[in-house]
Amino acid sequence: MTIKERIKPLLDNQGITIEELAIRLNWSSRALHNKLSRDSMKYYDVEKILDVLGYDITWKLK
Repeated sequence: MTIKERIKPLLDNQGITIEELAIRLNWSSRALHNKLSRDSMKYYDVEKILDVLGYDITWKLK
């Protein structure tokens, strides 16, 4: 599953578009679209996105 496939439902649940997310992140809409389309996000980018959306990354043992 790609990052985009994981983030899109979170955006939909909160009624936020990718463009609105880009504004909240202070990123260009094009840069966010490119990162999501290429699935080329760094871990800290994902952390920042989830923080803006009010989520945390939790690590757990399988």
